[in-house]
Amino acid sequence: MAEIIDTVERDGFEGKVYQGAKGNFVAWQLATLTSQRGAPVAVTAITGENGSPKAAAWNMTHNKRNGFLQRVLKNRVQLSRGEGGSVDVTVPGAQIQGVGYDEPLALTLQANVATPRDLPVALGLFADTISQVAARGVYATLASQEAEEAEDEPDTEEIEELQF
Repeated sequence: MAEIIDTVERDGFEGKVYQGAKGNFVAWQLATLTSQRGAPVAVTAITGENGSPKAAAWNMTHNKRNGFLQRVLKNRVQLSRGEGGSVDVTVPGAQIQGVGYDEPLALTLQANVATPRDLPVALGLFADTISQVAARGVYATLASQEAEEAEDEPDTEEIEELQF
């Protein structure tokens, strides 16, 4: 089992550095998921020891290993009978709070599946949606920080005179 050995802060995001069997890695908390059922859950993504929150967001959206989110969501779903014997799947009151968000963002997590055995399909879609929203929050926060830094930098370029 990996052990926490340090914490790091980059670009306003906090990461926990773990020592694993194959080396160190960082778990970046990118957002927090809440719903009407269950306790709040940290939405995290992993990078190597020298990774960044931006790399973590990319990893989360491009690596389809979101089993943890699916397991969390499984305990929060509400099932009801849909038309024609199908099953409506919802996560009531789902919200995500990311770094840089002023207020939580409400998520509409709804799907219709043929049978209860198709629940993993809906959970996978929900986990992908949460990953995308969390990643976009990271990208927006970092872009805002870069824009602020650019405004703060003095313009040091000198304009050369043109002679004809």
